[in-house]
Amino acid sequence: MNNFHRILLVALTSLIAVIDISAQQISYDGTFSFALNREGKLRGQEGIPKEKFAVAKSVFEKLVEAKGVKNMPQPIFEMHNSEQRPAWVKPKDRLVVLEEKAFDSCMKLGKDSLNGLAALISHELIHYYEKHDWKEHFLNRNRKLESNQTLTEQDDGLSLELQADHLGGLLAHMAGYNTLGVMPKLLDELYQAYNLEHQADTNYPSVDERRIIAQNSDVLLTKHSRIFDMANYLTVAGEYEQARMYLEFLLDDTKFQSREIYNNLGVLSTLEAIDLMPASQLKFHFPIEIELDTRLSTRAVSSEEVQELLDAAMDNFKTANILDESFGKALLNIANVHAIKGEWMDAEYFTLKAQRSFEKFNNTKGVSDATVLLGIIAASTDDVNKAKVLFKKANTNLGEINLCQLDSESGCEYQKNQKRQYRKVIDNTDLDKMYARIMQDKEQAMLNIELDNENSFHTIAKENSEVLVSLNSRIMGQYTLFQIITDDVLQFGKDIKIGSSRLQLEESLGQPDKLIAGVDKSLLLYHGSNAIFTINKTGEIIEWSIYKISR
Repeated sequence: MNNFHRILLVALTSLIAVIDISAQQISYDGTFSFALNREGKLRGQEGIPKEKFAVAKSVFEKLVEAKGVKNMPQPIFEMHNSEQRPAWVKPKDRLVVLEEKAFDSCMKLGKDSLNGLAALISHELIHYYEKHDWKEHFLNRNRKLESNQTLTEQDDGLSLELQADHLGGLLAHMAGYNTLGVMPKLLDELYQAYNLEHQADTNYPSVDERRIIAQNSDVLLTKHSRIFDMANYLTVAGEYEQARMYLEFLLDDTKFQSREIYNNLGVLSTLEAIDLMPASQLKFHFPIEIELDTRLSTRAVSSEEVQELLDAAMDNFKTANILDESFGKALLNIANVHAIKGEWMDAEYFTLKAQRSFEKFNNTKGVSDATVLLGIIAASTDDVNKAKVLFKKANTNLGEINLCQLDSESGCEYQKNQKRQYRKVIDNTDLDKMYARIMQDKEQAMLNIELDNENSFHTIAKENSEVLVSLNSRIMGQYTLFQIITDDVLQFGKDIKIGSSRLQLEESLGQPDKLIAGVDKSLLLYHGSNAIFTINKTGEIIEWSIYKISR
C-alpha cells in the first residue's frame, strides 16, 4: 500500500467528534492567524532574501490563478521576518502574509516543500475568498441587534478551519500541488520552530489536536480531488454525460466556486455537440481539444439537441469568465462556440481578447490555439490565403491538420499507425474481474460516495496503483474503471513508464487518438490500448492508466 493510501486509511479511522476548540482564532482587528507565539519577535518585510520571496510569491500566484475569482480584489502577498505567526491573513486589508521562519519550515519537507507552502498559503486564501470575517463586520455594523449575543456565543472557529483546510487543499490540487498528508509533517516543523508546544495559550490547540483536524480535512480533500480527477478521465475517454455528473456533484457538494469547474462543464457540452455533428457540417478541428479521430456522427440527432448543448456550454463558459474576466481559456471557448454556430464577428472578437490574455501571461499554447481559431474564422469567411498564413504561424499539429483540411477536398486525418498493446492485468488486478469484486464487497473500497440515487463512485487501493470505479445500480453491468499508476515500478510496455518521454511513447504506440491539453499537463488517449497517459509540460509521463468501460 502506497503512502497516499496509508494517509487516507489513518484519516478514515481517526474521525472524531467535533473538538471544542478553535484551530485558528480571528483577532479583534479581523486577522486570521495560523498560530500565535506571543513571545516571538515582531518585525516587518526588511531583510527577506529575494530568492525566498520569489519562490513563495510564485506559489501564491499559482493558487490565486487557480482560484480564478476576479469579482473580488486580488489579495496582496508579503513575507515578514517576524516570528509570531507562521502565516496570517487580514481580509479587510486584502493582505496575506507568510513569515520567513514558516518558509524555512516548509523547505525542511524536502520533496514536499512546495506542497507545504501551498497548504499554508491556500489555507489563508480560503479565509479571504470565502469571507470568513463576515461575522466580525456584521457585529460591528449591527451592535444593537439582539441576535448579536447569539452570534458572539457561537464558536464557529473549527468549522471555518476545516473549510479552510479542505477547500485550501482542493485549491492547491487544482493548482498542481499535492497537499494530502503534508499538513501533519508541516505542523511538527512549525510547532517546533515557533516553540508552540510550550505556549500556555489556550486559544490554540495542541499539535496532536491539530493533526486530527488535518486528518479530517484530508478525508474531504481526498473525496473531492478524486471526484475532480475522475471527471477528467471520463472526459478524455469521451464519457461526457458521466463526467458532467461528477463535476456537478463537486459543485453541489463543495459549494466551491471555481472557473476551472465551470469551464470544464462547458467543454463537456461543446465536445458532445461536436461529436453529434457530421463532418460535413464541421470541416475544421477547433482548439477546444486536439481531436485526432474522424468526427462522424453515429446518431441521428436534431439541430435543437446540438443547439441546447452549445447554449449550455456558453452559459458555463460565461460563468467561468465572470469569475475571472482575464481567463483566456474561457474566452477562447466562448469564441469556439460562436464559431461553431457560424457567428464569425463574435468569434473573432473573443478570440482576439483571449489571445491578448494568453500573451499577457506568456501562455504559448494558448496563443497558438487562438491563432488556429483565427485561421478557422478566416477560412470560413472565404479568406483562404489569410487562413493558410495563420495555420502555419500556429506551428502546431492542430494548425497542420487544419491546413491539410483546407487544401483537401476529401478531408484529412492523422495517420496514427498505432502499435496496439493491451494490458488488462496490472498490479495483480484484472479489470475484467474487478466489477464482480466491487459488487460483492464494496467495503474493500477506500471511498464509497453516492452521487445520486443510481450512481456511485469508489476507489480501491492496490500496492502500486489505485482503481477509480463508477457504478450504475439501476443498469446491471454498467460501469467504468480506471486503474491509475503513479509508481515507476510498473511499466505499460517495454519502454513506457513514469518518467518516459512523449517521444518514447509515440515511438512505442504511435499517435494518440485524442489529446486534451492544459497549461501544465496533457492527457493522451489510446483507444486500441485502453490507456491514458498524463504528460507534464516538459513532455514526461507523470501518470498513466488503463481503463474498461462497459455499457
